[in-house]
Amino acid sequence: MFIKYFWSIYWAAVTCTTVGYGDITPTNNLELAWVMVIIVLGVSMFSYFLGGLSSSFVELLSENNKYRAQIESIDRLCNKFDLDFLIADQVKSYF
Repeated sequence: MFIKYFWSIYWAAVTCTTVGYGDITPTNNLELAWVMVIIVLGVSMFSYFLGGLSSSFVELLSENNKYRAQIESIDRLCNKFDLDFLIADQVKSYF
């Protein structure tokens, strides 16, 4: 009885994780258990690495936005005090 539920869990895991059924499918209970372990580990590792990659991009964009805000502040300050273009360029290159 439990084996029927195990095959149902296999079907749900393969469908929900979008792994796909492929050409080779498990034929006995041992293979089914092994495939379930591989699916869970594979999807977990993929999610972990993808999350790390996306957080790296967010950090990079955040630093870029801070830099742009700083340059815009320098531009406003230079315009406010009507500084020469060369001096404004030197201030920007300093930061």
